Amino acid sequence: MLQATRTIQEHECKWRIASTDDYVRFMEQARQLGADVSEPRSVAIHDVYLDTEDGYFHLAGARCRLRSMDDRWELTFKASRKADNNIFRRMEKTFALPGVGSESEAMEYCQREILLPIVKGRSVVSLFSLSNRREIRELVFADGIRVESGFDEVEMRYLNRSVAGRELELELLSGNEEDFSDLVTQLTHLVSLQPNDKSKYDQALEVFGLAAEAHGNRAYQFDGDSSIEEAARAIVRRDLQMIRDSEPGVRVGIYHDAIHDMRVACRRVRTALRIFKAQLPERAHKTAEEVAWLGRVLGRGRDLEVQIATLKNTAWLLADQDRTNLHPYWERLSDRFQGERREIMQALDSPRYTQLLLVLENIALSIPEEGDQNRHTGRAGARIIGQVIKGIFAKYPRRTVPQEMTDRSLHKLRIEMKRIRYLCEFFSHVSSAGIDSYIQKTKVLQKILGDHQDLVTGNEMVRAEGRQAADPALRDSLAKLATKLREGKVTQQRLFRDVWRNF
Repeated sequence: MLQATRTIQEHECKWRIASTDDYVRFMEQARQLGADVSEPRSVAIHDVYLDTEDGYFHLAGARCRLRSMDDRWELTFKASRKADNNIFRRMEKTFALPGVGSESEAMEYCQREILLPIVKGRSVVSLFSLSNRREIRELVFADGIRVESGFDEVEMRYLNRSVAGRELELELLSGNEEDFSDLVTQLTHLVSLQPNDKSKYDQALEVFGLAAEAHGNRAYQFDGDSSIEEAARAIVRRDLQMIRDSEPGVRVGIYHDAIHDMRVACRRVRTALRIFKAQLPERAHKTAEEVAWLGRVLGRGRDLEVQIATLKNTAWLLADQDRTNLHPYWERLSDRFQGERREIMQALDSPRYTQLLLVLENIALSIPEEGDQNRHTGRAGARIIGQVIKGIFAKYPRRTVPQEMTDRSLHKLRIEMKRIRYLCEFFSHVSSAGIDSYIQKTKVLQKILGDHQDLVTGNEMVRAEGRQAADPALRDSLAKLATKLREGKVTQQRLFRDVWRNF
């Protein structure tokens, strides 16, 4: 597979535009807020969204876009993500397509050079197209925020149907994300525009009736009258599908969701194989070890990705010069992440991974042995959950406070809480309403312990880098970053103390 020519984390807001008057008012308000606005530049954009006939990308939460602009062709993968506080935050990975002069040539090139190892031999077809006349301006504000506005007049086409629309986008090019969020809030209020929380892709699916439910939204498929043996197989079957659905996103490098989702699915499968080993075929326990192997490979990449985000977010508490000094460190971490990503790809391309999926499928589709099968799955699940919770509280009494628990023991508790949460989620739809409240409490505690562990690991990484750094300025800035990480750790311990006593 070719190397991407551009990988970015996109931050943008979209507004619905009724007329060009809305766009004029938007620019006037931006200038009143102090923006230095560039002269407009117009471009013609032609987008074709691609997928396989069985919706390989869509079901994985990935978007595949072929674009022609200024006589250049490129293929872009995007993570699918709903707007949060009116801002889309998602990864984009783009490949330049050299030497192509038409859509048919571009499709052939993409299939041969880029898509073949991702879609595993499937053919990729066009879903729909967008023709867009975009007016682009760059806006620079005094607080360091630099953004690009795009006023789009779009025509969506599917078969013999077409739908026109207008939209305004504002994308962050550089500056603080919180300042960008504040700017979006101000402009939305001042111009009285309606934010659009759907991408053009999702709008087109809705307009043309092409939307399909992603597998990841599916609940566990068993009812309260199922046996525990049947439920165990349904749980493995559902989370095996989650592993498969996450694979395309992992392969195209849309990191923030795909690697995380595949890793969580591995943890759920592993939990199920171990908790229900008496109800599953004998090979289930051995298979759990193979699932753990895949989880470890994914985990190294995901953990490093999270650490990079934690360190960069914490670095915003430092002075501008310190953040500048840290740039060489970010580059080294990025190189390390690419190495971990190569390890993940090697694992997914290996016969070991293929065999693992086959064995899991055989377990999920196996027929329970005849005999006294335990019916009333809700009650059986409640007993299993109760036993696990009792064991955890025996090891970690709620009267224990953080000062009495080491960083390692808090990390182990976090893992135990994940185990409880997965068990509760397995049976939530066949249990009493109280279990949903318990799941929420578990998520809160898990988040606190997760943030604590990220800060602990980040501090260790930064201190190790500081000991090796030859540049005094970098070494000093790393020391300041380590101090901020330790302060954050203390904050998380205080939060843990309050939540744990009332858990």
